[in-house]
Amino acid sequence: MSTRKYGLPTVLHVISSLGVLGGGAQRQLLLYFQHRSPQWRHLVAYQHPKALLREEVEAAGVPTVWLGGGGFLPQLVRLLRLVRAEGVNVIHTHLFEANLLGRAVGRLLRLPVITSLVSTLDVQERVASGAYRGPWKYRLSLGLESATGRWGTWRFIAISEAVKQTAMRVMALPEGRFQVVYRAVQFPPLDGGRPVRPHPTLICVGRLVPSKGQDFLIRMLPYVLAQRPTVRLQLVGPGPERASLENLAEELGVAEHVDFLGLREDIFDLLQRADVFVYASWFEGFTLVIAEATAAGIPVVSVDLPVTRETATPESVIFAARDEETFAAAVLRVLEELPRFNDAARRESEVVRDRFGVGQFVHGTEAVYAEAVARRTGAVPVERGAPRW
Repeated sequence: MSTRKYGLPTVLHVISSLGVLGGGAQRQLLLYFQHRSPQWRHLVAYQHPKALLREEVEAAGVPTVWLGGGGFLPQLVRLLRLVRAEGVNVIHTHLFEANLLGRAVGRLLRLPVITSLVSTLDVQERVASGAYRGPWKYRLSLGLESATGRWGTWRFIAISEAVKQTAMRVMALPEGRFQVVYRAVQFPPLDGGRPVRPHPTLICVGRLVPSKGQDFLIRMLPYVLAQRPTVRLQLVGPGPERASLENLAEELGVAEHVDFLGLREDIFDLLQRADVFVYASWFEGFTLVIAEATAAGIPVVSVDLPVTRETATPESVIFAARDEETFAAAVLRVLEELPRFNDAARRESEVVRDRFGVGQFVHGTEAVYAEAVARRTGAVPVERGAPRW
């Protein structure tokens, strides 16, 4: 290993996109860059030309390179040239297409590859969500991910224990190939108490796609309105399902109670003005938005997911079955006891900030980088079965 060109070891981040919509993986990477230690030099190579966050990444002092068009092979050639020219020491891949590309380059140039895993890998939950019309498409991509991951990734960074466990099972890899590093929650400290409003607002933040379950929340709403006729549901986020969700609200007669707010930058303010955060996603890797809601001091009603059990706080997050009436009953319970749940959420906001702070996120990530460099220099032996360089 050599760092003579820049004086610091260089980490190249290969990512499928820098954000057509600025997704969670991209924004967490940006947050890392904004708080990273000065011990590493970073640059980003991205595959798709639309890059919502490119300017923000470069403002954080990290150069970015678009790998150009033409598909996998031309991008592979460009990435090989970039890695050689920049004296890269570690490759960190993010998202499926980039994982395949980065692993190929890592094997060809005998460099350690780290892959971030941002979601659980179960097939059936994706089929049930409507994200795939049948299991074959996801099974194919999962097969590629597993096969190339086994021979091309030295260490996986899983964003939760739930992600780690499904990946170990699906990829048939030992625990030593994985490291859990929770995502970071960054919200300003709470200021003052939360009032009880005469017209309660339910809020959900997430892309409008089948897997996020906003259709379930709309179908649940009539049961809440039967007892609380002034309740409103705010759906924050863009996505291809907006028109179908608007049609569903019209069909159920609740359209005047549902607000589609689109892509917003003032999430913290919206959360603080709402009363209950509601969430019905079919699968998640970390449920960052639930942690953010608790950090903002708002109680939560969520469908019961293993990762939510792992990361949620015990007093202000209520779990409900994926049944509209049962879920509505949980929402009504929180609304009836809102002062108590508000107090619990306020207490637990500090717990969330401590457990999922930016410091643990940066330290955990850079510890994996440091181990990769140490193993490449031979200071620490490579595990049996792991890719060698």
